[in-house]
Amino acid sequence: MTNQERFKEYDNKHPEVYGYLLHLCRALRNRGLTKYAISPLLEIVRWEFRIVREEDEFKIRNDFKPWYARKIAAENPEFSDFFSFRPIRSN
Repeated sequence: MTNQERFKEYDNKHPEVYGYLLHLCRALRNRGLTKYAISPLLEIVRWEFRIVREEDEFKIRNDFKPWYARKIAAENPEFSDFFSFRPIRSN
């Protein structure tokens, strides 16, 4: 299974992760930021779900970072240039 396939499976099972990432992106945009990185946002998600929401079993792969950034940019035109993209390494 490829990382992209793993991501799609994870994203389908955990839509709340995408929703929270999008919420964070909108908060940053509202503060006037026009560029940001997905890595710190994913760390905030980890903190929110593991510590604040006390979801002890919550895990998310670092391999999903580029896929979340691309999904946010593709599905939300206001974020089409919010992230910088590099080629994704296979598996």
